[in-house]
Amino acid sequence: MQDWAIEVAEASDIPRYLALFQDAGINEEVRFALAEMTIQAFEDWTYEARNPDLNSNPEWAWFLSYLAENAKVHEWQIWYWAGWDNSLDDTWQVAPYMRRLYQGYLAASA
Repeated sequence: MQDWAIEVAEASDIPRYLALFQDAGINEEVRFALAEMTIQAFEDWTYEARNPDLNSNPEWAWFLSYLAENAKVHEWQIWYWAGWDNSLDDTWQVAPYMRRLYQGYLAASA
């Protein structure tokens, strides 16, 4: 399992993942893996939810705020999930949000 964080992520566990981010005792390495799981879980949620609208999802808004505040730690993930190699019509549902994050917080330092 090369991408275990992606493979084990579950949309139903999003609240649990977000609660873990608030644990001051977890280190940066764990937060990185947890962020990978969380992004994948939200991506899965867009396919599993009855009315999947990330714009109106308060958990997604909180997570984006967390990523913005910790953009340097999660720079690679934000860049990866932005799906720059594809058009927005042919990439992940989370890509437009990641592109905005990257452009707003990281592009100037790249």
